[in-house]
Formats: sequence, C-alpha cells, structure tokens
Amino acid sequence: MITDWRDLDLASQPVELSVDGKVIERGSGSAVLGHPLNSLKWLVDRLHREGVGFKAGDYVTTGVTTNVYDAQPGDHLVADFGPWARSI
Repeated sequence: MITDWRDLDLASQPVELSVDGKVIERGSGSAVLGHPLNSLKWLVDRLHREGVGFKAGDYVTTGVTTNVYDAQPGDHLVADFGPWARSI
C-alpha cells in the first residue's frame, strides 16, 4: 500500500501499454480529466447527490491514461504505471 501518495504527481505520472512486449501506447495521468483525482471528485459528488457512497474496501478506477486498445485473443498486455506502482 502506498501511504505517501499525496507527494506523487499523478497528473504527470507516465503510463505505457505494451502488447506482446512492444510499447503501443503512452500516456499520463493528465489524460483523466487533467488529473485522476478530478474524476474521483466528480464521481464522489455525483454519488452523493444520488444518496450513495463508498464503503471500506471499495476499489475505484479513475479512467484511462492511454488510448483504448482493442485486445485480441492471445494478446499479452502489460500496463506500466512506473516504479512507484510496482511497489504496490
């Protein structure tokens, strides 16, 4: 678990998507409404208006950081979110 995430620059965090060992897409956290926490805030606000909230243990994905890849059967995909993500 990463406890010092507030010190990370999530918007500039590079991301690479590889298929069968070849990098096919590059992106960053800024692709998610400018910053991944922007989409999380939007979701929290929207759910609050609906009277719904998160529970302990819920997982949330904030959005995609690269273009969407249409995976084919047999593809081996790897998303690399950088060295800090490998420590999770």
